[in-house]
Amino acid sequence: ASADGFVRGEGCGVVVLRCADRQSAYPGRRYARVLGHGINCDGRTASLTMPDQARQQQLFSKVLRRHDIAPEQIVFVEAHGTGTPVGDPIEARAIAHALRGRRDKDLPIGSVKGHIGHLEPAAGIAGLIKAALSLHHGTLPPTAGHAQLSPRIANEGLGLSVPNRRAL
Repeated sequence: ASADGFVRGEGCGVVVLRCADRQSAYPGRRYARVLGHGINCDGRTASLTMPDQARQQQLFSKVLRRHDIAPEQIVFVEAHGTGTPVGDPIEARAIAHALRGRRDKDLPIGSVKGHIGHLEPAAGIAGLIKAALSLHHGTLPPTAGHAQLSPRIANEGLGLSVPNRRAL
């Protein structure tokens, strides 16, 4: 609720992707399995930093359909989450509407940016690494600096939560 923007950070990240059917040919630890992927462009928006809810929602839904994944199979979402009063609620609505499914509890969302800042071009890989490590360790770390969900998100009853303590 008190977020007012993001902190810039610097960093990089690397992940090694292996074909699942050839996994036994490679020694070493596997942290996560990618079940699906997708990419889109928000197109024309009011500003560079303002996402388009409809396009994000369409992408989530398209990826789930294409890879035969039910929304309730999603156990958490590593969001872009820059801590802005306009962008975060738009992203939260897109996540909630696309991943609603049949849930008996809120869907946890988080963003690695609260821990390490916005790594600009490396922000996506940092989020993927956090998601893989969370799945590997069976725990979702609390989001740093988070005290209260933004009223712009909480008051809409979207069924989302931001972990204040270890979860998953």
